[in-house]
Amino acid sequence: MESVHKAAAVIVFAFLTLHLSNHWVGLQGPEAHMAYMAVVRTVYRHPFAEALLYIALLIQIVSGWRLSVTIWTRQKDFAHQILALSGVGLSVFILLHTAMCLGLRYGLQTDMTIYTVLAGFAVPGWRELSFAIYGLGLGALGLHFSAIAFSLFKKVYRPLAWAFMVVGILATIWITWAALVTLSLQAAKTALSPEMLSLYPAFEWPVIVTLEPAVDPE
Repeated sequence: MESVHKAAAVIVFAFLTLHLSNHWVGLQGPEAHMAYMAVVRTVYRHPFAEALLYIALLIQIVSGWRLSVTIWTRQKDFAHQILALSGVGLSVFILLHTAMCLGLRYGLQTDMTIYTVLAGFAVPGWRELSFAIYGLGLGALGLHFSAIAFSLFKKVYRPLAWAFMVVGILATIWITWAALVTLSLQAAKTALSPEMLSLYPAFEWPVIVTLEPAVDPE
């Protein structure tokens, strides 16, 4: 099961390299993001490549869940616990993000772009949900890579493995927060079309706890 998981991970990692480089270019602005995305999508939107990617993602999710159960039942070390927990988080993010991409493409005949992402960060209700979903994805990915680095180096030099783990966790926290703040700020200053904003009907989260204003006794 672990060998199958690793084989599928090679395909997913190749896609992630293109996908994350797309977001990195997006730091230069939405226009640069759209131009770069038009190029890289000719690669992973090819019917064969896309089918292969979906199969690899499905294998990753199914095998990852089974490996996570094995890790928890055998009570493996701290790094394996992080590997399992972050893997579950990644699985949840992949399912949510893929469902949204396919829903936009086939249900609303539009594509997931930087503008659709920014619209989610601009609309009340969806703003908090977008923060949570993308925070989950970025955080889980960073923690997963940190745990993998630990596993690779622990037999070579354990202090170095722990250094990778600690630096990886701290970097994950910083990068995740910086990315979410950047998206929020970009959403606030980008002129999004009414059609784009209409993809996210505004709603309010239910208030669980209300604080009554203090009244001075007379």
